[in-house]
Amino acid sequence: MLIVKGVVLNNSPSDLSHATLGNIAKNNNLTNGSASVILNEVTSNRASSLNGFIEVAGQRADVVIANPNGISCSGCSFINTNKAILTTGKVTFSDTGAIASYDVTGGKLSIDKNGMDASNSYAVLLADAIAINGTVNATNAIVAAGNFTFDNGSGAITSAGKAATARQYVYPEYSIDISNLGGIKANSITMVGNNLGFGVRNKGAIVANTSLSLTSFGSLTNEGSIASNGMMTQVLSAGNFKKYGKYILE
Repeated sequence: MLIVKGVVLNNSPSDLSHATLGNIAKNNNLTNGSASVILNEVTSNRASSLNGFIEVAGQRADVVIANPNGISCSGCSFINTNKAILTTGKVTFSDTGAIASYDVTGGKLSIDKNGMDASNSYAVLLADAIAINGTVNATNAIVAAGNFTFDNGSGAITSAGKAATARQYVYPEYSIDISNLGGIKANSITMVGNNLGFGVRNKGAIVANTSLSLTSFGSLTNEGSIASNGMMTQVLSAGNFKKYGKYILE
């Protein structure tokens, strides 16, 4: 999947008028009404590059892009979406056909210099390794890395218990790595590094307006800034907690 300028996902069972595209014919596949979730599951052996807008025409919906081979976003934005879910995990379904969970066992997700704009959406980033080199703007955000299962209904994250090798303990790797050009800005932010011995590192700016939860099953290193005005702030690390940057926790 390659999105350079943008794409419109037709979620209307009736003809509609779009502000810039004009008249759009109804989606004949929506025989039971608009979809609440639009799943784009990539089956090729290439990573997905998202460099433009993704807009839902018609009723708002969750947009899921799942590619086990990796996803990069640089200037991707989400319009008229409830949730913007980018994952390298396998999508599993319930008996009713709804998405039950995402099982992550590999794949890299990167947010590059032009960032991700989900400022009117809930951003959910799920991958084995996540590199953030641009700013993620969202209403709320969940960032989870490593091998784990994410329950789509409850949002519960269950680690698969993958552990670092002896070499990786000596030369640490990071399951979530935010560069000095990267950052996350949202009302509530939940970040979880699930692999034992793999750290979470922030060199950029993490800004939560209401609540912030950072959990690392390895080391937690802050060389940038972390700020939260929330009453439910928690920062947990199973390994070393290395504090070089700024903290503003109220």
